[in-house]
Amino acid sequence: MKEAAELVVHSGNWSEMIRRLRAMLLLPNSSSVLTATERQFNVSGREDCINSYIVQQFIENCNCLPSILPVKVDLFDQYSYCFDAKDIGNLSIDLETRYNEQVSRINQYEFEAMKRCQSPCRTDGYSVRPLPSKKELESLQNRLARLTVQAWTSSSQEITEEEAYPTKNLVADI
Repeated sequence: MKEAAELVVHSGNWSEMIRRLRAMLLLPNSSSVLTATERQFNVSGREDCINSYIVQQFIENCNCLPSILPVKVDLFDQYSYCFDAKDIGNLSIDLETRYNEQVSRINQYEFEAMKRCQSPCRTDGYSVRPLPSKKELESLQNRLARLTVQAWTSSSQEITEEEAYPTKNLVADI
């Protein structure tokens, strides 16, 4: 264990250092004081925060877990799914009504959560504009539209289409 720790300390590459440290911590025979749950390397993002907020609203209003959303494992110790076949005693028209109300409010809860949950400290954005060769420029001169594609690391992409040479300018030049 001591040799592995020294290898981690003397490694110059951070990703290699983290990989070795993670492997060292996850060894079953390691003398680490970490429990199995502390060995998890959870990275919480904004989406997790928003989802947790929505699940919490379901718990507060229905006292059960929504089956349509991802739920953290530790919540299953205290709650079950709203329509769990094993827990027939808790099924009622009132529960179904409250559950349907909560489902209809998911967008509202998501909007509220977006205000509460902070954006990550670091966001990566990329913008590429390669310079075309003269041959490509000549072929592009005859086209009237240009397509700009912007990809983001989040869950969405933005695609915009613009005129490269507006029609009114073309008519004016003729």
